[in-house]
Amino acid sequence: MSRVDPGLLDDLRGQVRRGEVAWQPFRPGVEIHRLWGDPAGASAALLRYAPGASVPRHVHEGVENVHVLEGAQRDDRGLHVAGSHVVNEAGSTHQVDSPDGCVVLVVWELPVRFLSDSEPPDGFRTSRDELAPAKPELARRDTHRSD
Repeated sequence: MSRVDPGLLDDLRGQVRRGEVAWQPFRPGVEIHRLWGDPAGASAALLRYAPGASVPRHVHEGVENVHVLEGAQRDDRGLHVAGSHVVNEAGSTHQVDSPDGCVVLVVWELPVRFLSDSEPPDGFRTSRDELAPAKPELARRDTHRSD
């Protein structure tokens, strides 16, 4: 599980609210601010979803930790509101959208691979030939922290 200091989450939330984050295009309606790492390995970024924006179905090659900082993000398991910590295990797949917009901190152990796109964002792979079979026995965890 990702251990993130609540003070760091508050600091990131404050930087976003004060407009101190340099956003780059990622997907239609979704912007990214890379915090650290290598697009081919472990990395972390802030993602900002406009209302109604989505990220298509993708597979997680490593564990992904998502901390919802503002708004709410929805995936196959439901709506994850601000304060939620969602863990997507290696081998799991999902698609993500945000009905009203949100900002999330995402920490990737390894890059994800998009399953239905011909043009992935920089640093993400999509080759269907390289996909390992999904591992349904791997559970995905969702923990909610009330602020």
